[in-house]
Amino acid sequence: MVKLIVGLKGTGKTKALVEQVKKSVEEESGICLEKERNLTYDIPYTVRLIHITDYEFGSPEFLRGFISGLHAADYDISHIFIDGLMKMFKEPDLDKIAELL
Repeated sequence: MVKLIVGLKGTGKTKALVEQVKKSVEEESGICLEKERNLTYDIPYTVRLIHITDYEFGSPEFLRGFISGLHAADYDISHIFIDGLMKMFKEPDLDKIAELL
C-alpha cells in the first residue's frame, strides 16, 4: 500500500509522517529516507534513517533500485517512509514518479 501525505509548506506533513513512523515501528521494522537532516532526533532509533544527499538520486528508477537493494539486504522491512519525494530529484518527471508509486 502507498499512502501519500500532500499539502502546502507548513501544513504539518512531516509531523504526520513522524507520527506514522512511531506508530508503525512499535510492531514492525522500517526505513525512513529524507533529503535534509531534519528527522534525526524526531524518529525512534530503531528506524534506519537514510539521508539521500549521501547518494546521487538522479531519477525515480534509481530510487526504485535503491529501495529494491535495501529490501534485498533486509527482507523483513515492512515500511518505507520517504520525506520530500518531489525534492529528491532535480527535475521531477511526474509520469515516472507515478510509475514508481
